[in-house]
Amino acid sequence: MPTPFQIALALEAAINPPGLIAMIFYPELWLNLFLTDPLPTPAPAIAVLLMRFLGIMVIALTALILFGYPEGPASAGKRKTAYLTLATIEASSLPLWAAEALGMTEESVLGVGGLSRVSCAVAIGVQSAFLGWRMWVFWMRPEWLEGRTEGGSKRE
Repeated sequence: MPTPFQIALALEAAINPPGLIAMIFYPELWLNLFLTDPLPTPAPAIAVLLMRFLGIMVIALTALILFGYPEGPASAGKRKTAYLTLATIEASSLPLWAAEALGMTEESVLGVGGLSRVSCAVAIGVQSAFLGWRMWVFWMRPEWLEGRTEGGSKRE
């Protein structure tokens, strides 16, 4: 039976594929969800390339999440590495999302109006929730990060 932590890892990994598929195969559509003005046609090549690269990064981070799923002697290190990496990304990006939402950044390099406030607010909410969950696990449930032996006992 999966632990609550394993369920959380599986759910987080499961919600990533639709977004990463859209980022890689439909980057213009994905970008237009976030921008205040639609992308020009054709979309700037750098915007398409960066969105596809972001999709590849999501694949790598999803793999990192999945490496922490199995129980065993090495699981604690993998889980801590995954959660610390993801928490660092989330904590580092929150000020950028906030600055964009408050209009504190210069006009977008894409030549369009930048990111919409709604998309920034959604990003802040989602990333804050994930960051809060990770911090809660680190400080309130650190035993969830620890692996168990085959008998189900906590690893020494």
